[in-house]
Amino acid sequence: ESAPRLGVLAGAKDRDATEVGQVAGQIAITIGLALLGVQYNPVWDKDQLIRVTLTTLPLRSEGAVKMRVSFERIVVNNQGLARAERLDAPEFSTGFFEQVRKGLASRGIRA
Repeated sequence: ESAPRLGVLAGAKDRDATEVGQVAGQIAITIGLALLGVQYNPVWDKDQLIRVTLTTLPLRSEGAVKMRVSFERIVVNNQGLARAERLDAPEFSTGFFEQVRKGLASRGIRA
């Protein structure tokens, strides 16, 4: 999605969120508790939607633009419940802007 006049670009991508260790841990807990006579409903992450929002702001210098990017993911577990998480580790934005710089450089634009 984009709103060029507002300087906003957004995108999303579906990804698998299943982690073998998480599933194995939940199954082990379920079996352990079952041996004690306790019923337990195992829960693990199943799917995720990763969303990115890029905002731009023209600066007073000719052609200069200030950019800000944010990442979040919506994780759905095997029970169908969802939670939102902000992805704010530095490597997300650093990696993103490295790719932007490479793309601009390949077109002869200085970043």
